[in-house]
Amino acid sequence: MPESINGKSILIFNQHSSYLTIDICNALAAAYPDAELILFAGVVNQREQELDNRVRVKKTIRYNKRNIVTRLFSWLVAFTHFTATAMIFHRKSKLLLVSNPPLISFLAYFLKNRYDILIFDIYPDALAGSGFINNKSVVYKVWKKANIHFYRKSERIFTISQGMKNSLSKYADPEKIRVVNLWSSFSPAIIQKENNPFLADYDLTDKFVVMYSGNMGKGSGLDVIIQVAERLKDIKDIVFLFVGDGWMAETMKQQAKSKGLSNCIFMPYQPADKLVYSLSAADISVVTLPAGADSLSIPNKTYTLIALCKPILAITPVGSDLHGLINKYSIGECFEYAEADKITDFILKLKTEPGKLKHFSDNCMQCSNEFTNANASFFV
Repeated sequence: MPESINGKSILIFNQHSSYLTIDICNALAAAYPDAELILFAGVVNQREQELDNRVRVKKTIRYNKRNIVTRLFSWLVAFTHFTATAMIFHRKSKLLLVSNPPLISFLAYFLKNRYDILIFDIYPDALAGSGFINNKSVVYKVWKKANIHFYRKSERIFTISQGMKNSLSKYADPEKIRVVNLWSSFSPAIIQKENNPFLADYDLTDKFVVMYSGNMGKGSGLDVIIQVAERLKDIKDIVFLFVGDGWMAETMKQQAKSKGLSNCIFMPYQPADKLVYSLSAADISVVTLPAGADSLSIPNKTYTLIALCKPILAITPVGSDLHGLINKYSIGECFEYAEADKITDFILKLKTEPGKLKHFSDNCMQCSNEFTNANASFFV
């Protein structure tokens, strides 16, 4: 942000603000000690790093991802609330707009403020890729038109991968778009199994744990992991741990139950103070990228898994940004959605060859310095 911001106000809008937003706010607070800083959010999830006390939080409705209706409703309410607040109280503030809620694309029709944008997911493309809307629908076409207006009026655009920059270039001048590596809230570290209370609490210390942690969303491809669990059900020290919730959660539970898979364990989202231990419980961590979203996002959890030195089993199309990241640093392997046999072989290989597992873990540690909160300074 330009020097002229100092002494004025910066309004940051992210409906669901996590450590990434907190680190960016703190970087702005350090860079502009005389500016007024307001974070407009439905929830602010603080972990290790607390929000600078100079940043005032203005609350709006929480993002509700229970189903498509609750998502749209919470997006619309937050968008309307922010628009009214900015129009009435912050007409001269500089804005930093994050793509949650995705309706921010329509803000340029209502506000005259200067603004920068941070894009984690590209809408309406992500909705079309997940099958929620048709790319020939009126909604899709209107949204795309709004994107062109929105991106062209912005001062700076930030996104998180080269593939996303390429996709955004149909809406804006690529020279305006900057790729910034994301980061983890955790410092790079390895928590040994014998020192992990999460494993001890659930009697998993002597198990080889294949874990998926996060939203079990529509089109995630997680059903292939159930197929793999069925292939490995007779190997008693391999367990498949699913932590979280989402569109596919109940279906997956029913699939595991109908197949009699005692090696599948389902748990709810873990509290923030236990997250480092639950994620560190994995010997192999599963990350998925839905078909059609291969150049539209990289799951944020990937960077946390890198910091915790977890080998990654990625279910993603060849050529996706996630595929490129994992192969570039050799921190795991990638598979297509139908490759249950290859995934099974990969798990068995890492279980029986500790050196291979250590190779991926060591590579995570080596590249983790590229994915730290120092990257928040790029938004200043």
